Amino acid sequence: MNRKPWTRHLLFASLLSESMCTLVQAANSTPISTSNNISTNTSATTISTHQTVNFLFCDEWERYLSENPESATGNGDQRYNDRWTDLSLPAIH
Repeated sequence: MNRKPWTRHLLFASLLSESMCTLVQAANSTPISTSNNISTNTSATTISTHQTVNFLFCDEWERYLSENPESATGNGDQRYNDRWTDLSLPAIH
């Protein structure tokens, strides 16, 4: 398969964003437990920063999917199927 070098970077970034978004959604549905293994010095600022970064990843991934409906469908997201590029003959001419 002969791809341009930048496509590998884009593919990696999109996969990373998708996995981060999935992890964030899973983490948000599970309450944070405080066990003895976790340091009690973790500040709310650190958690807030992580949540902000995760939100940015999720937000960017959602933007990418909405602007690239064919890629969204390829990734299993059916929400944007009505926005596919019209490649019919009348649309091209």
